Amino acid sequence: MQTEGDDNITKSPIPFINTPSLRDPLRSNLINYRKMSATRLSNSGSGGGSRWCPTPEQVMLLEGMYRGGLKTPTASQIQQITARLSLYGKIQGKNVFYWFQNHKARDRQKVRKKLLAMYQHQRLLTSYNSPCYHPFPIQVTSS
Repeated sequence: MQTEGDDNITKSPIPFINTPSLRDPLRSNLINYRKMSATRLSNSGSGGGSRWCPTPEQVMLLEGMYRGGLKTPTASQIQQITARLSLYGKIQGKNVFYWFQNHKARDRQKVRKKLLAMYQHQRLLTSYNSPCYHPFPIQVTSS
C-alpha cells in the first residue's frame, strides 16, 4: 500500500534504490530529451538545430554536376537542383548552396596541398643535385 507522497516512486528490488516512475515529470522530461537527442542525431531534418545528411543518391547527383563543370550555381539553378534532389530525401536550397561552396573549398585545399608537396619534393631533389651537397661527404687526404 502506498502512502501519501510515494505515488511517484517505484520501489526497487535492490534496497535503498528508488527510481522515479514514468509519471514523474522529471523522468518524462528526461525521456523526451533523449528522444529529441536521438532525433537530432538521426538527422531527420526536423527541428532547427539538426544537420542535413545527404542521401547517397543526392551526393551522387551533386558530385556529377560538380564534375560536369557546375562549380557555383546561380540562385535559379540552386532552386532547380533542390527540387530534383528533394525526390531522394529532405533538402533545402541552403544545403545545395553550402555543398557547392564547401566542395569547391575542399578542391582548392587539395590542389594547394598537392602543389606544396610537389614544390617540397622539387626543392629536395635540387638540393641533392647541388654541387655543394653530398649525402656522404668525401674527405680528401693528401698523399
